Amino acid sequence: RPAPIWPGVVLVTVFTGFVTPVNGAPQWTVEPEVSVGATYNDNPLLVEDGTEDSIFGGTLGLAADLKWRTELSEVRLRPRANIGRFPDDEEQDYEDLKFDFSAAHRTQRSTWRLDANFSDQQVLRGEIENAEFDDTGVDDAQTGTGRIENRQDRTLLYIIPSFRYALSQ
Repeated sequence: RPAPIWPGVVLVTVFTGFVTPVNGAPQWTVEPEVSVGATYNDNPLLVEDGTEDSIFGGTLGLAADLKWRTELSEVRLRPRANIGRFPDDEEQDYEDLKFDFSAAHRTQRSTWRLDANFSDQQVLRGEIENAEFDDTGVDDAQTGTGRIENRQDRTLLYIIPSFRYALSQ
């Protein structure tokens, strides 16, 4: 499932145009990251009746830290992907995509800043189940413990602009 990329494109386009006045030669840095791992979970769905299935699988993490900096401005982009695969239980597979953006521009008395985060994740979701015991005159709408049902998509977007102005130097 491809993640929508438009929030990142809009943020980069708008704010990069805002902070790109050339104040000396810009400095570019790129720092890629790769991580590979294995994971084991003895009860991924948090069931209580002893019928839980354990899972074992591999994980892959990819990220890059892209920075652009001048004397007065800086822009940072950090795309990340975390992927998990479980051969014995493909319902537990996941792909989490994240995109962090940070930009700032300083003048003699002010600082403009924009921080943003976009994430498209597949998270475990719990359901409240009714307690399974006879009540003694208590309302029939009882609540029990939360049990994990399945993975759900969750998309989050945070945009945090800020402006700081010094009244005196």
